[in-house]
Amino acid sequence: RKTENKTFLLEFFGDKKLVEPGFVVVEAYRTTKEVLGLLAEQPTLAVSVWASVGAEANEIAFGVNTRIVWINNYGLFQGPPLS
Repeated sequence: RKTENKTFLLEFFGDKKLVEPGFVVVEAYRTTKEVLGLLAEQPTLAVSVWASVGAEANEIAFGVNTRIVWINNYGLFQGPPLS
C-alpha cells in the first residue's frame, strides 16, 4: 500500500533515548510543567500542541526550545500572502 501524503501518529512506548531523528512521539500530559520537562529531554525540531485552553497552549509554545510550534494544527507551512 502506498503511504505517500499520509500522516501516522503513534504513541511511543519504549526508551526515548534510543529514538532516531524523524520519529513522531505523541505524549499525553497532565500539567504544562510535565510536558515542558518531557520536551526538554529531547532535541526538538517542531512541536504540535493540542489543547482546549489557549493559555495552556501558549505557555507550552513559549516554554519549549524550538522555532516551529503549531497550536491545534500540524505541518502547516504557509508563506506570506502573495497579493
